[in-house]
Amino acid sequence: MVSQSGITDPNLQTSEQLYRRVKELLALQAIAQAMSSLTDPRELVDRLVSQIAELMNVEKCAILLYEPETRELVCQAPAYGLTDDEAHAYRIPLHDETVWEMWQEADYYISNDVLHDPLVQALELDGFAQAMNVRTTMLVPLRVGNRLLGVIQPSNERDGSEFTEEEAQSLSVFAAQAAMIVENARLYHDVKGRFEQTQFLLRASESLTTTLDITEVLRRIAREAAHAVEADMTGAYLARGDELQAAAGYRVPPELVEAYRQVRIPLAGNPQVEQAWTSARPTVSYAPHPDFDQTILTLAHYETILFVPMLAHDAVIGAIIAVWYKQRRTWAHDELDLVLGLARQAGVAIQNARLFAEARHRAEESERMAQRLALVNRISSVINSTLDLDSILYTACAEVARALDVPQSGIVLFDQDLTFGQVVAEYQATPDDTAKQVRIPLAGNLSMERVIATRQPLAITNAETDPLVADIRDVIRLRHIRSILIVPLIVHDQLVGTIGLDALHTPREFTQEEQDLAQTIANQVALAIENARRYHRTDQALEQRVQELTALQRISRELTTLDLDHILNIVMDEAMQATGAPCGDVALVDPATQHFVFWQVRGYPPEAEQRLQIAPIASDRGLHGRAMKTGEVVLVADVRQEPTYMAVIAATQSELVVPIAYQDQVVGVINLESPQPGVFTEQDVHFLRALADQAAVAIRNSQLFAETRRTLADLEAAHRAQGQLLTTVRALSSPVVSVFEGIIVLPLIGTIDSDRAQRFTESLLAGIESQQARVAIMDITGVPVVDTRVASYLLQAAAAARLLGCQVVVVGIRPEVAQTIVQLGVDLSSMITRADLQGGVEYALRAVGQRLVPAPSASPLRGATS
Repeated sequence: MVSQSGITDPNLQTSEQLYRRVKELLALQAIAQAMSSLTDPRELVDRLVSQIAELMNVEKCAILLYEPETRELVCQAPAYGLTDDEAHAYRIPLHDETVWEMWQEADYYISNDVLHDPLVQALELDGFAQAMNVRTTMLVPLRVGNRLLGVIQPSNERDGSEFTEEEAQSLSVFAAQAAMIVENARLYHDVKGRFEQTQFLLRASESLTTTLDITEVLRRIAREAAHAVEADMTGAYLARGDELQAAAGYRVPPELVEAYRQVRIPLAGNPQVEQAWTSARPTVSYAPHPDFDQTILTLAHYETILFVPMLAHDAVIGAIIAVWYKQRRTWAHDELDLVLGLARQAGVAIQNARLFAEARHRAEESERMAQRLALVNRISSVINSTLDLDSILYTACAEVARALDVPQSGIVLFDQDLTFGQVVAEYQATPDDTAKQVRIPLAGNLSMERVIATRQPLAITNAETDPLVADIRDVIRLRHIRSILIVPLIVHDQLVGTIGLDALHTPREFTQEEQDLAQTIANQVALAIENARRYHRTDQALEQRVQELTALQRISRELTTLDLDHILNIVMDEAMQATGAPCGDVALVDPATQHFVFWQVRGYPPEAEQRLQIAPIASDRGLHGRAMKTGEVVLVADVRQEPTYMAVIAATQSELVVPIAYQDQVVGVINLESPQPGVFTEQDVHFLRALADQAAVAIRNSQLFAETRRTLADLEAAHRAQGQLLTTVRALSSPVVSVFEGIIVLPLIGTIDSDRAQRFTESLLAGIESQQARVAIMDITGVPVVDTRVASYLLQAAAAARLLGCQVVVVGIRPEVAQTIVQLGVDLSSMITRADLQGGVEYALRAVGQRLVPAPSASPLRGATS
């Protein structure tokens, strides 16, 4: 409206803006109510963007949701005014910290010159905007509580005008409801999809695990895969070396079955196969298939090929290949996850079938080995029944000869340098001149040199002609030896001797199975010999060990404390007492400075102790640093010959540094020093290692105790912060919106209980006071149930508002709600009611002396301005 003087009436302009905003709010609220029953995300997005675009009279509208994994806003298809391909290509990166802060804090963002907008250019989206012909745009956040879900983005008003802050504010009111609707629909869809996937995978698992026949398992894999992805044909392929070989198929044309059996797909040179093999994820290829193996393509024409790797224990063992003859198949992430889940089950089923086949084969082998094992066990029992070395040697000769049915055997033990062998025992079915105590030179003895070099049994079928025994041919002829089996005796990877088995008079070919049996018996004999030798060295070592264990047990009891100073004091005392060291220290590494902190220092002059505290040693220097870096014990007999030694006191000649490590991480060292050279022994090293292990556990327990106390303090602080956050969230659940001077609107959405009633009453009264409101409109359109209890809450709120001089108007009473109120006998006569928000606003304007005057030429949705 324009006055006669040609000057715009301010009241009229304000009224038009208010009229337009009320219309937009009503329309947006209607959209939210209509969308709330939709659960399919795609249908919901389609309806939302279409309705918003129509309401706001824009050319394009999209909803973008936040993806934490990529830190991007991702456009959801369908988008109004964009194709699905264009929507899938549209993303807004939030990697820049400035953009991230804006996304977190801004209520909305308007750009009415997109192509020259510095932010659009910084995000490198100006090219996409130009291609999509986007000139103006607006982004309004979707929030669920304090969490940002995404944005609503309308673009290009159809009349060519620019976006205004009033439009952004109106859309923001709607965005709060839309965000909850989108989130609920997405959660419903995700839960439903996961349930269906789980049901399918359970059925597939049952099908694949009811048989252990590998061929049948592969057939079922192909069948289940075809059903899962609705493919025209599927095949199961197994890895054989560096290629894939067809193992089973489903819906394979009969004329192509034999051809597919011959298909070999190389694992190298096929981009799709290599990508899936490396990433262990499905890959898709579309015609004309530039990246798939041409061998399979020559058999028939396909439009789409899906390649899914099959995994067992995180290793790729094969693949499922699904094909579509004419369909260009597209995939969603949940569909690919379902196929990958089936492929993982298939891999496990194949692995189980293979294990079953291997187990059956091993069972058959075990049956054949049963008698041999029983024989070995009997021989082992006999030779281990005594610790007398001579008895063991003779018994071993006799038993191995009987086991292989030979009339003669002997044992030769080598010296430490492998220069000669000593015949220490022999068995003869018909005794003659004994060869016991005969020394045999090993150098030049070809048969012995062969056994020493290979550490494998040596079978000589014809001893009279074989060159390996040419040097002992006279003895062979004298004793009528025709064939020989020489078996090495190995203890802890050290060759200590041999067992010789002789076949007399008639040549004999020792089979591989007989050689294996002889080696197994020889291994038992070698262990028995070693045990007997150790027995004679045990008494003294045992006594020392008992003393050591007693000390460690005492230390273990002492180290139960969580006081780090006390722990390290005990460690220092025991280390010095056990080794007799006159001085030493226990040092731990400070993670912050990477320098040693000397917790315990003993036997050093005061000036040396003070120097260690004032100028600590870096954790990579000196003998301390070497033990820290390598995690190994450092034993130095003469520090004067050690270039990395750092002197603390001049008298030191020998030093022993033992690392303190917990779960392969070195945290400190035990250091002992002596003025005598070579004073520390291997026994000292052994004891200090055990002491360091116990110290490491005690130190770690002490540190964990300290960390736990700090964590508890942090949790208490977090709990207090959470309480403050909860108070803030509750305050936001009942927003008060000022629509005109002296008029406020309190929209109520959802179920109202006593706690909710208390909060919205408090919000209403606070809004009345802060806005100096004379009329308050309570909109109950979004309240699903209005009963006696809810009506009572409304009456109480209205009564409280009247005490502040504010009149309350209740709007949004639907017909069924009105009927319920009447049937319940609820008396709302003391309250002013109107059917909808528009009626309430009109009443409120009259109450404050204002009115709405719509412009005759105004758009029905946007209003008009003079």
